[in-house]
Amino acid sequence: MKVGILTYHRVANDGSILQAYCSQKILSSHFPEARVEIIDYSPARLWWTEHRKILSKRQPFIRPWVLTRMKSMRQFVRNYLVLSSHSCSTDNLQKAVAFVENQKYDIVFVGSDTVWEARYSKYVPPAPNIYYLPGLNRIKKVSYAASADPVRPEFISNEKLLKTIGAHIKAFDYITVRDQATFKYLLQLGLTPEDIHFMADPTLQCEFKELIQPPKINKKRPLAGVGLGGRGKNEIVFQLKQRGYDVVDLGDFTLNGKLIPGAVQSVHIRLGIFSVLDFLITDRFHGSIFAIKLAGAPVVFVESSEKWPEANSKGRDLFQKLSIESMVWRYDGKNVKSDLIDYYLSLWAGMEIELKTKLASLRDSHFHEKIEQMSFGNK
Repeated sequence: MKVGILTYHRVANDGSILQAYCSQKILSSHFPEARVEIIDYSPARLWWTEHRKILSKRQPFIRPWVLTRMKSMRQFVRNYLVLSSHSCSTDNLQKAVAFVENQKYDIVFVGSDTVWEARYSKYVPPAPNIYYLPGLNRIKKVSYAASADPVRPEFISNEKLLKTIGAHIKAFDYITVRDQATFKYLLQLGLTPEDIHFMADPTLQCEFKELIQPPKINKKRPLAGVGLGGRGKNEIVFQLKQRGYDVVDLGDFTLNGKLIPGAVQSVHIRLGIFSVLDFLITDRFHGSIFAIKLAGAPVVFVESSEKWPEANSKGRDLFQKLSIESMVWRYDGKNVKSDLIDYYLSLWAGMEIELKTKLASLRDSHFHEKIEQMSFGNK
């Protein structure tokens, strides 16, 4: 048997490549006799979008640390992922379909990550793209903890497009999604609740402590991570410092403004940063998982009203499942309350015991039973 995983593994994002690693590790354990590989496909526009980040509008016009970070992720992919023997980078749907078909897979798992994005994306061609496996009727198709988050109102107003996308997803043999927003979106596409199953993100089901390399930090004070862009960040950093934290900026991997040794060059060290945090505030889904799993630290997920017009982000959905939804901060892009950090620290107190139980239940989540269904003993 030959099993392919079609996901985002060429994005310059640690969360994306970690979910690819975990997906392959989990599926390999359930298909021990099969060759399980990441389908080495990436959209051409993804390559261009990522490499534009190297350029800056201001002097020195080049961000060498961005290029170094990208190289570290490529190295991780080469070292830790089993890739298809051939690769393809194109925005042309017919070429992408032909590429996947030529690999002669028995089963293709699509996901996890936001492979069914319900918005315009700079990274992938407009839907329906290859992540819907159009025309590949010989192959068994499974969506693997797939997400459409965020679901944009202007996207779902296009009835003709939704009808086409719905037809492609209905052709899947087994459908799992990782969040409630995607579940509701698929219902709008014409699927029934019986067609759709919930599955936690693979980074929640998989252990990856073997990948961690603790950073060389002289930790004299509690350490807070800030994984945010845009407005509100400066006020939050100020509050954290006022309350005695040293602050790690997870955007450029600096500690109090100084680059953490090795962080730009190594995925392992960047993961290790999460393991030593005492607090995290972030709008990153996988970043919140890393801090909760590796450090057990208080985590605030920032749900921007601009990105999520409805209060239905993948972070909120995860925190609901973990019974810590009160740790979601709905941010309107305006003022940050002066007691924000104190407020969330007080909420976190006493959550740790139940959180461990919830994490264990998400990791299990009847996964063996679902894998049996994925093996097509029944649809």
